[in-house]
Amino acid sequence: MSMTMEEENIKVAVRIRPMQTLERKEGDIPCVKASEDGKEVQVKVGPLDASAYRCNQCFGNETTQSEFFNECGITELLDSAMKGYRSCAFAFGQTGAGKTFTMVGQPKGAAVSSHNREKQNGLISRSLEYLFQKLEAAGVQFTIKLSCLEIYHEQVFDLFAEEKDRTPLAVREHAADGFFIEGCKLVDCMNYAVANAAFEAAARNRQTGSHDLNSRSSRSHCLTEIHIEIPVTVGADGGIGGGITNSNEPGVDSGLSQGEYMSRGKISLV
Repeated sequence: MSMTMEEENIKVAVRIRPMQTLERKEGDIPCVKASEDGKEVQVKVGPLDASAYRCNQCFGNETTQSEFFNECGITELLDSAMKGYRSCAFAFGQTGAGKTFTMVGQPKGAAVSSHNREKQNGLISRSLEYLFQKLEAAGVQFTIKLSCLEIYHEQVFDLFAEEKDRTPLAVREHAADGFFIEGCKLVDCMNYAVANAAFEAAARNRQTGSHDLNSRSSRSHCLTEIHIEIPVTVGADGGIGGGITNSNEPGVDSGLSQGEYMSRGKISLV
């Protein structure tokens, strides 16, 4: 978890996945567990030996999708994005570690009820729902736009593009704004239902393959970005209002002259 908050720029949350059916059939036993305080990963490397690694948070293999979302720290990133910051949540792990399940959740083609599938929603769907709930409750004007990109064989593709139009996009660099993808489509989302439907459609377009631990495994990297725009006003006294920020938040420049401005935040989910 990358943050633009007070004391730490990066936080690490480790999630231990349950054993797979194939692993149980082959007689494997768990060798990784979370410490009692949830701050350490303990790895058994032999009958008597074990290694321990400290982290910000460690979640055991019984952690639900809801628990992980509420406790892993991503809500802090979402709150900062609504105040004009840029932040990133990056899932890292080997093939079959559960990255896609954590970020995306249960695929729509799986044989589960819609209610159970919703309970299995990953961080991205839950992040969209959280943002819309918070912003609507705050009663502010806002715009949320979504982009979904796939990195496959060192090429970048727009997952919102029609399959016949899905050609590699160019990666460019802007002098002030940094790297960007030329021709990337931004989908304007009027509510959570529209946003989540757009994301699920993009997720179904990813390149997949199989390996021993998972018959349907993502073989590419997916970059989902949520862009948040909130209009704010600067009064004659320099006070900032109209958004969910204030003059002490660097998401809006406190040195702006009187007038109307746009607070722009973004969270990248990889």
